[in-house]
Amino acid sequence: MAIARLKLDAELDILNKGELVEALKTADAVQYARAQGMKHFGFPVLRSNAQTNPITGGAVTLGGTSVPGQPNTGPRQGYTWRVVRVSVAGLTSSAATALSGTGTFTSAGGSAALSAGSVLNGFDVTAAAPGTPPVSATVTVTNVAGGPYTYTLTEGAAGGTLSIRYPVGLVASGGAPTVAVAAAAGGASGSIDVYGQFNAVNDSLTMYKGDPGNDRFVATISAAQPWWTSSHAVLLKAGEFLTFVGSNLAASTLAISGEVYETPAELAYKLIGG
Repeated sequence: MAIARLKLDAELDILNKGELVEALKTADAVQYARAQGMKHFGFPVLRSNAQTNPITGGAVTLGGTSVPGQPNTGPRQGYTWRVVRVSVAGLTSSAATALSGTGTFTSAGGSAALSAGSVLNGFDVTAAAPGTPPVSATVTVTNVAGGPYTYTLTEGAAGGTLSIRYPVGLVASGGAPTVAVAAAAGGASGSIDVYGQFNAVNDSLTMYKGDPGNDRFVATISAAQPWWTSSHAVLLKAGEFLTFVGSNLAASTLAISGEVYETPAELAYKLIGG
């Protein structure tokens, strides 16, 4: 080992042999860890429930930067992610369900209704033989989108029937779809039959790379297939993230999980392909 003699009118704080060895070991460990390449892990679960990021009016946004207090859905500084799986628990699906309701009316009126949240497809109002004299009665459809709608039932010598069908059902709005016959003098009476359905439900979330936008669309994850995997690389650099947006959801709680591969940014080429 060469020996150097320094003549300085100053103090130097330099590493001794042991400190230098430890510093070199630490530097080597950092470089070794980065050179190891890919790590595989799951990113933190995103949740929506009554207490955390609740679904409001059937809509919710998870991930991204617009909602505070959520786990990060992107890599830390100096690293790159390849997203290989996303799964969503809680999405709701159901087939369309037929509904019906009945009621009666008298000279004082009457009504029949479906369930709140249903769709009204049509109704029949049938009057019995008339009282004295024959009368006309007003029929009103309420609690439907675009309503109320008003019709006239004419009760002739042999009674009368008003049959209405909606090729495109009327969606409930503000309560249970209701068909009501107004009070009419003359002893009018009869029956009311209403027909409708609960529409099929197939909740879905749209996944974006970054903030929502058509140019950032990645995939739609639905109740019918509540997971996403792809052989195509979806890479996220530091500062990039995933965002999930849902609308018209029937679900009340959601949990989003996923798996990623991570490398240091300079080794991101290892994430491409395969």
